[in-house]
Amino acid sequence: MGIDHSNGRYATVGRVGASFDEELWSLKIVLAKTGLSRSTLYTYIAARTFPMQRRLGKRRVAWFASEVNAWIASRPLAGMDTLSRDSDEGAGLGSRSANHRKWERSRLGFH
Repeated sequence: MGIDHSNGRYATVGRVGASFDEELWSLKIVLAKTGLSRSTLYTYIAARTFPMQRRLGKRRVAWFASEVNAWIASRPLAGMDTLSRDSDEGAGLGSRSANHRKWERSRLGFH
């Protein structure tokens, strides 16, 4: 970000069509909005599957709300096919045991 010296307002640099009043979200807000853990968020950023943060100061970063919202909207819908695909693959996310998956399926009415 830089300052537009003609009017003293901050202007966004390198972002076509960005408005001056773009909302910035802190790490805490991004984690709350996405439901991701901090480590998962940074893993997604490293893999370039999540929007990059912007540096605001030496120890402060933020994300454009519109980019985070676009990422959220791009995520696939969770549905019953997701649950059955996880059990068919056997490991799902890798942290669920077979007994936990059975319990989860029975809780949801699958037998």
